[in-house]
Amino acid sequence: MRSGKEKTFRYKSLELALASVFKVEMKDLSAFRARIRHLRNLGVPSVGAPGSGQAVTYTRTDAIRLVIALEMELLGVPPRFAGGFANSFIKNQLASVEAAIEKGKPFFVTADPRFEFDANTSWIFITRPGALPVDEHVHRRAVVNLAMSITILDGELLSAVSK
Repeated sequence: MRSGKEKTFRYKSLELALASVFKVEMKDLSAFRARIRHLRNLGVPSVGAPGSGQAVTYTRTDAIRLVIALEMELLGVPPRFAGGFANSFIKNQLASVEAAIEKGKPFFVTADPRFEFDANTSWIFITRPGALPVDEHVHRRAVVNLAMSITILDGELLSAVSK
């Protein structure tokens, strides 16, 4: 799925794929949709408005952008910062995570584990295995393997399209 012109997906296929990646149960689907809608309103991804007479389509890169933003939200990063991080990540780090995926390697991201994420003092750290910051004074660290999240997304997008 990563070669040539990017395939496009309708919202329903994207939603099904994302719900599978995050193991969203049917009873939680409306809340999950609201998260996606909120991110879209923040410009993640930057697509046209639905209901304007034309169907909105999403690319794999759009889907990855949403996965990254949603993963960051699960790490406690507020949606506005999660969306900004996802947009920046696509520009600056996507090639690195794609290379890790091709080699079957993980690609980790972690965020400052605070209730109040502050853009001036909080942090997001991107790293490879063995390079995770270990501080004996930190008792909590949540880590996401973005390479695995994107690999699962790719499989789910293929499955959602073929349904």
